[in-house]
Amino acid sequence: MMNPLDPTDWPIAVDDLPAGTYLVGGAVRDGLRGIVQGDLDLDFVTPAPAIPLAQQLARKYGASFVILDQVRAIARIVFPQATLDFAQQVGDSLETDLHRRDFTINAIAYHPQTQEIIDPLQGCVDIAQQQMRMISQENLRDDPLRVLRAYRQASQLGFTITPATRQALQTTARQLAQVAPERIRTELSYLFASPQSHVYLRWAWEDGGFAHWLPQIDETGLQNLARLETWQRDKAPQWQNLDSFLAEPLLTNPGPGEPRKRTLGNLSKLACLLHSQPEPTIIQQTLSCLTYSNREIKLIQALLASLSQLTPCLADDRRWQFFLFRQIDRAWPGLVLLAVGSGIAPEKIESLHQAWLDPENPIAHPPCLLTGADLIQDFGLTPGPLIGEILQYVLEAQAQGNLMTPMEARAWVRAYLEAGGNQG
Repeated sequence: MMNPLDPTDWPIAVDDLPAGTYLVGGAVRDGLRGIVQGDLDLDFVTPAPAIPLAQQLARKYGASFVILDQVRAIARIVFPQATLDFAQQVGDSLETDLHRRDFTINAIAYHPQTQEIIDPLQGCVDIAQQQMRMISQENLRDDPLRVLRAYRQASQLGFTITPATRQALQTTARQLAQVAPERIRTELSYLFASPQSHVYLRWAWEDGGFAHWLPQIDETGLQNLARLETWQRDKAPQWQNLDSFLAEPLLTNPGPGEPRKRTLGNLSKLACLLHSQPEPTIIQQTLSCLTYSNREIKLIQALLASLSQLTPCLADDRRWQFFLFRQIDRAWPGLVLLAVGSGIAPEKIESLHQAWLDPENPIAHPPCLLTGADLIQDFGLTPGPLIGEILQYVLEAQAQGNLMTPMEARAWVRAYLEAGGNQG
């Protein structure tokens, strides 16, 4: 583990930093809280040209280099266990730069050569009191995304938000409509990653933070999310294996600044909030506007559709279970969360969960008995509707337990064709 306030843990030498370069932001805040990190995430502000500086350091240390914002002169260096962002100082002095930031706890600087802490806005006091306090409402208006960032950082730190800041968030929230949708989506991903996200999502909802981008959120959805997260925290041992499945990232190559928080578990929380919206087209439009990927949208739609089909499966209906597992596939752990959130007792779906965990279970993981290529090769059929009809019949028979092996399926197809396609 590495201490962000210990330059000997950094992947670059302090002497490589130009005079007047300071460590700022979350690394300073976390270092002051005594939090050590497995991977370092360091933000530097410098009076020197930031992009050429980062490029020079990346070249010297053989690290990756990415320009994050050409206009604001922000660049990133990526090491195996550290990410370093360099930003051009805003204004004529460090204090001017710090006064233009979002919250006092993020407006603290650390001088790497002298180990001096610069805290002109009493951010250390707010850290000690575990609270988020804005620097000014004007700063919130300068970048309205800071409204959502308040709830997100409060969720990550377990902090409260001061009443004056809460009031300012409420009056600034309508300006979130001006923010690029992918930035909204990123903050949501971070929020859902909190094990107590329902608390902070409720604050944001009460303050109007979702009025434009997620108007479908309502009291029922927030109560369901609270139930989901409470169960997820306190779940019995037989459910512990869910966590590894829920934590799998859905993006194999997230871009710069893209959080590795777009997971099955977090999308399941989003689906929980959208459950009361009955129109799939509206959900698709909402998620598309937030620039969720087609895969993520289809996954959320599958979760919501599968939830509506779960009740017949609880009656031990083999056919319903077969097609439910076929529809939900690897997203089953997300459906468990959604079901518990909607009020279904976990013990009612425990047998289904055990079936899904068993890779040999013929209902949860049925073998493929026949393909269209098999029908063309073995029976001389030509591509067309008949192949689809036969495959559907085979699936139905398999779902009911009447066909279990490829040999049985081929025998059924042969008899079906010999009977002129009228076999029941």
